[in-house]
Amino acid sequence: MEEKSLLEVYESKSALRGFITPLFEEGFTIANIAASILAGAECDVSLPPLSGEVLEPEVFNKNKIALIIVDSLRYDYAVKYSSKIPRIEVRSILSTAPSTTVTALTSISYASSPFLHAMLGYKMFLKEYGGVVRILDFTSAAVSQKESLKDSLVDLSKLVDEKTIFEKLSEKIIKHSF
Repeated sequence: MEEKSLLEVYESKSALRGFITPLFEEGFTIANIAASILAGAECDVSLPPLSGEVLEPEVFNKNKIALIIVDSLRYDYAVKYSSKIPRIEVRSILSTAPSTTVTALTSISYASSPFLHAMLGYKMFLKEYGGVVRILDFTSAAVSQKESLKDSLVDLSKLVDEKTIFEKLSEKIIKHSF
């Protein structure tokens, strides 16, 4: 599909006139990539796979898939420099809202929307810890030292009530690397 027509699709399906909003249920976001990988492995997933308007479903019916995430890469730069890397094809896709690293990576890791996983920013109040936590390195935002909260008594798996794509793939005995 041509890039301009994908942009028109995004605009026409957007919930806010004049804006482009994430289209999780329509299969147009980065979280839907992970959903496609899970669907290809016949795993349970809450989101639909990536729309065929963005990428052909056959791509996910392969023995090996490499998902490379480049944080903060502008689409126009990807187009401009893609010719320097053989076998790279650039397609546009929608991110998350908010479009923070934490939200985007969590959406990919859980193949779910921010509405479900609730990881919305770099710092979040977590009642389990009784304070504000820096999500990316899981340290307390109240102190300047980088003491990790990972060794605390709180079970981290309880923060998001869903299995990651890696856990789901492992259950199917599918090799993966993160």
